[in-house]
Amino acid sequence: MPPPPPSSKTKTLHINITSFLPFPPHPTNPSTLIASLLPHTHIFTPPATDTTYTLHLHVHPPLKVAYRVVDEAVPLLWEGGEGGRDGGNGGREREYWLHLGVGRAGGYRLERRARCGGRGWRGWRRDVEGCLPGEYGDGGGDEMTGHGERERGEVEGDTEDKKEEEEVELRTGLDVPRIVDWVKTRMQEEEDVEELRICVSEDAGRFLCEYIFRASLMEARKRGEEEMKRVLFLHVPPAGKPYSVEMGAEVVKRIVEGMVSDGEGLGGA
Repeated sequence: MPPPPPSSKTKTLHINITSFLPFPPHPTNPSTLIASLLPHTHIFTPPATDTTYTLHLHVHPPLKVAYRVVDEAVPLLWEGGEGGRDGGNGGREREYWLHLGVGRAGGYRLERRARCGGRGWRGWRRDVEGCLPGEYGDGGGDEMTGHGERERGEVEGDTEDKKEEEEVELRTGLDVPRIVDWVKTRMQEEEDVEELRICVSEDAGRFLCEYIFRASLMEARKRGEEEMKRVLFLHVPPAGKPYSVEMGAEVVKRIVEGMVSDGEGLGGA
């Protein structure tokens, strides 16, 4: 990695990347392949600024496509209890979270919202363990709290406010259309890719992709509304439909630039 270009200021940020293991009908998961190709460090100088950003990309081990695993992993990742490439992220500079998962063929989709399950998680798909959120806990998917499990020892009357909260969607605080425009422009300038197929999406699929996005946004909200501008989810197409995983890694780097530009209040994205 070459040294950063001359600049009057430098800043370090940390970008956490998650992905998923294969699941039917995907014998390989392009999200994991893309994550494995990312560099440890990406140097970024936003246009019209005098600050050079050193972005440390922390690629976490891919997750099993199971609600139970997401419920266990996401709080630990946010707390720095699970290691990425360097053994955990606790106590460092400001962090961002980009979650990757496989979507439909045809292009990339940046998700803007994560819906919550409400009573019974109707319309959601079962995971590779045959479960809906919370079914591995103590009694199924009704009146969920936290990320999916029923709280131990709660009385029935205490669940109404929590149930109502669960039925509300959560939205990233990032300007997703602005990031999409940034990625298209950068891919054309840097990679000579005309008309990259990437769009804003309002439907993350009611499966593990939407669930991890929701779980991460809930962790962000616990820490304050400003942290909602640190979380994003990207659906990548299956490998070769139409883009390679190598192209996917370049797209992810440009998305990270757009996240930082918007999240740090910079111009250009």
